Amino acid sequence: MNLVLQNLGASVARDVTVVLDPGPPPNVNTLPDSDIWKWIYQRYARPITTWAPRWRLSNVARAGHDKLEPFVVRISYRGPDDTPYADRYEFNPDHVLKETEAGPSQAVGDLDREKRKVRAMEAIATRLD
Repeated sequence: MNLVLQNLGASVARDVTVVLDPGPPPNVNTLPDSDIWKWIYQRYARPITTWAPRWRLSNVARAGHDKLEPFVVRISYRGPDDTPYADRYEFNPDHVLKETEAGPSQAVGDLDREKRKVRAMEAIATRLD
């Protein structure tokens, strides 16, 4: 599961600040390198001075069966005319991870068994001819 942030606008965003909630522990550097959130917290620790249109930043937020709690991403930035903007996004991993789907049943009923028997006998009869 990836956290993807992208400038979808037609202009440069300036002084972009990305804040994650829950936030990082007091000393992010003490997290083990195997903790993917260490890298996310470090990536967004400082403002991004210039974020070009279509520029996309992607990080793995969950790998394998790692636990992932809901989190919030708040982004603030200045537009080309120096207007301040702010966006807030709530991410609930259940919306992605709890997807279900159904397919044809694998159960074999009496009719299916009889059809398979007939096909097998027809195959044997074809070989005998």
